[in-house]
Amino acid sequence: MESEADFGNGLLSSEVGHRRRSTSVSDDYSVQKTNDDATECKFVAVQQKYYIDNFIGAFIYCADHHRDPEIVRESGHIFNKFVEFDFSSVTSKKIRLIQRSKNVNLAGYFSKPAVESQHSDLHCGDYHLIGADLRQIREFEQKLTTAELDNSQPTLIIAECLFVYMDLEHSYNLIKELTKYFETLALINYEQSSQHTEIKI
Repeated sequence: MESEADFGNGLLSSEVGHRRRSTSVSDDYSVQKTNDDATECKFVAVQQKYYIDNFIGAFIYCADHHRDPEIVRESGHIFNKFVEFDFSSVTSKKIRLIQRSKNVNLAGYFSKPAVESQHSDLHCGDYHLIGADLRQIREFEQKLTTAELDNSQPTLIIAECLFVYMDLEHSYNLIKELTKYFETLALINYEQSSQHTEIKI
């Protein structure tokens, strides 16, 4: 098992190790499963009190863990809308967990009643969870309009472990589409990298 799967306290080793040893039917499936790994790592960070997240537990699939969905919320009202894109298989699971959460009433955090679409999209006024393959630009364009964003407003895009799984052409097309759609845009790209990785600009 990889060292990053072992936090020294046994919290993740068994679950993460089993999944990483499993054979995936496609590269996309493998990428989607990294979402679960990342969520579990965030859950452990919350347990260790590195930061507070009251929702992270509902995205944890281990039987011995408490479950409450992870949704990034900002109490300072800096952002007036949050839109999350992921594979439809990932968003559909998140929607089920959001709707069935017994520990936290997530509906109370949204500005409007939640409306589900196509089993993969959830629209709640100030929060939109949208399923799409970001390599398919036409699909992305169509889904982006459902979030009813004001593209004249300054917009922050956070790409978390995204471009590392896309080839150069798809990455270029996505960034090009974003810069074309939004008038004022900032992009934060969060990726894993080796300390020996050479970055050429």
